[in-house]
Amino acid sequence: MMDKSVPYKDIVMVMDSNKILLTPAPTLPEGFSFRFFSGEEDIPHWCRIETAVDEFDTEEDARTHFAEEFLPHINELKTRCIFILNRESQPIATAMCWLSNSGIPGRLHWVAVCPEYQGLGLGKAVTQKAVNICAELHHGNKMWLSTQTWSYRAVMMYHKLGFNMLKSEVELGGKYSYIKDFDSAIEVLVGLLQPSEVLQLKNTAV
Repeated sequence: MMDKSVPYKDIVMVMDSNKILLTPAPTLPEGFSFRFFSGEEDIPHWCRIETAVDEFDTEEDARTHFAEEFLPHINELKTRCIFILNRESQPIATAMCWLSNSGIPGRLHWVAVCPEYQGLGLGKAVTQKAVNICAELHHGNKMWLSTQTWSYRAVMMYHKLGFNMLKSEVELGGKYSYIKDFDSAIEVLVGLLQPSEVLQLKNTAV
């Protein structure tokens, strides 16, 4: 879940290609499984999961966004978007290695785990799976993600998996101008994370 009570600052993180190739295959709790997005019948599942973690106010808002960003490329989702299924085969987490018009082609995008299933390591697992997909589809390239201080717990998860905060200029496409927020994002994180964690983020920033 996002914590919208804290100041909002954009964060960009990048994983080097060698770390991508070394990312192990994820493990899941017994009875849970992965599957790829299969078609339009999965749109309600994606909308439900993303709304559950406060990415959208309503599932209808999520549907509107999905239609704008993904519907024109829905066949790409069949190899790029993954779900984790619970023991009843219900999708309860998702992530994707999405297309990007940036200088870094692989983008970790829309990572979410339904609140009632958080704390089981599913966020780590679904992220690792998306990184594995990046290794297959964008071999030899870096991977990037955009997040924010509202998701500060996820920032540390991404860091532990091999993503570093970005503080220097890099081509991420015309609409992305997040680098200006690095210093102010660190200032916000100081009040949310352990001092040792903030130091790690600062010392490994690229």
